[in-house]
Amino acid sequence: MEWASDLFGGEAKYQRFEAGVSWHREMAPGLVIHAALNQASVVSVDGDEEIIPVGKLLFPGGENSIRGYGRGEASLRDVEGKYVGSRANLLLNLELEQLLTDNLSAVVFVDTLAASRLASDGLGDEMLSSIGLGVRWRTFMGPVRLEYGHNLNRRPGDPNGALHFAIGFPF
Repeated sequence: MEWASDLFGGEAKYQRFEAGVSWHREMAPGLVIHAALNQASVVSVDGDEEIIPVGKLLFPGGENSIRGYGRGEASLRDVEGKYVGSRANLLLNLELEQLLTDNLSAVVFVDTLAASRLASDGLGDEMLSSIGLGVRWRTFMGPVRLEYGHNLNRRPGDPNGALHFAIGFPF
């Protein structure tokens, strides 16, 4: 939870809320299902949505979000195609991970994002999904991941997908 107010000398008056839950279960020896659901919203305290700083809006996409896109590339766009951010997001990640050796595993995943220009509008402005696969090498600092996400419902100008190299768990 983040709260900005003119009481602290600033001009912006907004609340930003993010919450998430994840679930992990071994289905068979070496086969694990992972699921995560994350919600985020940014609302103006006084009703003036234009005064929310651009850096506080939501720009989803990337290795820990919807993996068919680079960082911020799954954001809502204006009529000129510029990324404008959203004020409400709901992100669902599902993974199936199969252990191949003691330290190496393969993963298949699906990521779905619902986004809205205004938090009060619900989550109906845009829905994006990607599917993908990857390999993970378990290290003492967490998994080293190489994953490719392919976009299922591309908008004009969207990439076919994105290749990600990351260290750490996606959720």
